[in-house]
Order: sequence, then C-alpha cells, then structure tokens
Amino acid sequence: YLASYRKSSKSGVSGARLRDMLACVALAAKSVGDAGLVWTDLKLENLVVVDEGSYPDEGKGRRMKVKGIDLESAVRRGTPPRDYSPEACPPEFARAYLKDDADRFKSRGSYDAWSMGMVFYAIATGRSYFEGMKPAKITAILGAGGPGVKEFKPDFSAVRNDQLRDLIEKLCSARERSRLGVAEALLHPYFTSTGFGRWTDVKKANSGEGERVQRKSFFS
Repeated sequence: YLASYRKSSKSGVSGARLRDMLACVALAAKSVGDAGLVWTDLKLENLVVVDEGSYPDEGKGRRMKVKGIDLESAVRRGTPPRDYSPEACPPEFARAYLKDDADRFKSRGSYDAWSMGMVFYAIATGRSYFEGMKPAKITAILGAGGPGVKEFKPDFSAVRNDQLRDLIEKLCSARERSRLGVAEALLHPYFTSTGFGRWTDVKKANSGEGERVQRKSFFS
C-alpha cells in the first residue's frame, strides 16, 4: 500500500520517481471522473505501489507505478458521498458534515481534486498533512469558517519543488470554484516541463487512447 511506502520514505519521494508516481495517481483519478463518478475517498490507503523495474538511468533507482483500489466509495457526480474520510475530504464537505447537511451534499470533481492534492503532499514530504490528528479534529479544522472565524488555508511550504508546490496549492484551493481540476493538473508545468524525461501515459491520457490506457493500467 502507498501508505506503508510513504512511512518507509520519511523524507518523501523526489525527482523522476515522484513525478511518475503522482502522474499515476492523477490518471487514476481522471479515469474515475471520465466515467461520470467522484471517487470521494482518494487517499494513500486506497493506492498501491507496483515495482515496474529500473529507470534507464540507473542512478534514479527503481521505477514505481501507483494503482488505485477500493472504488466502492465512488458515487455519481451530483450525489452525496457514501464514505467519509476526514483526511480526504475538502473544506466544503466538512462544513456540510458539521451542519448535518452531508446527505444533501453534491459531490463534484473538485472533491477529488482536493483529495489528490493532499495525496501529492504526503508522497512528496513523507508526511500526511494531518499526521497524528484524530478525525474529529481534522473535520473541525477543515470546516472552519464563517462570521468572525478564519477559514482553513493549508500551508504547503514543506514541498521543496516549486512547481509541485504550485500545483498542490491550486488543487487544494480553499475556494472550490477556483480549484484546479484533475484533468487540468496533468497539463500543469510540473508534469510537462520538469526535465525528468518523457511521461508517455500523460500524453496518451489527453489523446484518443486515454480512456483505454487508464482503465487497463491504473487500477488493480
């Protein structure tokens, strides 16, 4: 599981390996959205690491691929989530939950975009954003806002790569309407101009081959 891999990489993953792993996560999330669904539980525990062999440049180490599992929580766009994991939910759902409006919440792609940004942060830093916190406290932090109460704004300064930090900040914008979409994330400069070499499946995902590639390659 990616959660176990993350714990063994206490300082986080970096370089080409990181970019490849995050692209796999994004492609898996994109395929869910392409099917008209919202994952709603995109988190480290629902991702597994697959050893794909060595990089051409031996100095870069083993090539790792990430696949999604446990899609039972996926719901049709516009319907409320079935499952609730505080570390994977965006502020707008936390607020609805705290107001007892979770059953009337309409899930959108922006939900998975937030979750994906938090997964990116954990893989890059080796630490989940809400590491060690209890579910109730996470929900309270996420759901903060309103008259006289400052809304939650995450701090991603621990991410060393400037382009990746910018991508995560855009995915995890506290303002749902301004949040970068999952498909848009694959076109962010972090994936297209990092200098880590070609990522073939990103190009396929944005071409006619994308749907077939994603269904076959990014889920176990």
